[in-house]
Amino acid sequence: MAKQRHVIVGGGTAGLNAILAIREHDRGASEIALVSAERPYARMVLPYYLGRSIAESHVFTLPPARLAQLGVTDHIGRRAVSLDAAANTLTLDDGTVVAYDDLLIATGSSAVSISWRHFHASNRSRADELTSHRLARAIAPKTSAMRRRRSENLEAMVV
Repeated sequence: MAKQRHVIVGGGTAGLNAILAIREHDRGASEIALVSAERPYARMVLPYYLGRSIAESHVFTLPPARLAQLGVTDHIGRRAVSLDAAANTLTLDDGTVVAYDDLLIATGSSAVSISWRHFHASNRSRADELTSHRLARAIAPKTSAMRRRRSENLEAMVV
């Protein structure tokens, strides 16, 4: 009998918990593939990272070694672009087709966009993205990044 194939789209808390629950239940008897546009990290600790209470390394939840230990095939840096539910396949942005028996779409929600004067061309960012927090740490003063409005650097910091 073929191994059960689980595909999880999204590297956040729900994706992590799904991987751990599957492995606790089947002890490695199935295949798990993780599709995540970013390296898996915990969004809820981003304010601590921004406030310099923790290092960036503590933000990440599933380093490559842990994924390998759990027997997870990773597609980090990839996005799902199409789904064929009849054929049980998911196509990624690089053309890779991933077959599945069970599919979990755990991409979470999107935060409200905020405007930052010193950010990318669209001048918009989301407060739940690690990239946004890296920028905020770089341009905001160390002691008051989350407490004070700094018109020369930030229009708003919402955490």
